[in-house]
Amino acid sequence: MRVYGWDDTGVIRGEILSTVADNDIVYNYSDQLPDHLGWERAFTAFKEAKAALIAAMVEHGSDPELIATVRTLKASYCSEFPG
Repeated sequence: MRVYGWDDTGVIRGEILSTVADNDIVYNYSDQLPDHLGWERAFTAFKEAKAALIAAMVEHGSDPELIATVRTLKASYCSEFPG
């Protein structure tokens, strides 16, 4: 299953990562998924990941231009993370 999220520098860079995770891990251990991937946060829906990243960037005080760029991201733009 495709998952989206970010690592410890994702909020600073405004970068969403994506990878394919084992369905068993996604469905049965979803609370452990970020740790399994080495990410800060992980989501199964791109829109949910993007909204959470934007909220985290606003809370962190990230550059408004970078936040505006993240708002235009599409799932196909995500950096592929070797899972």
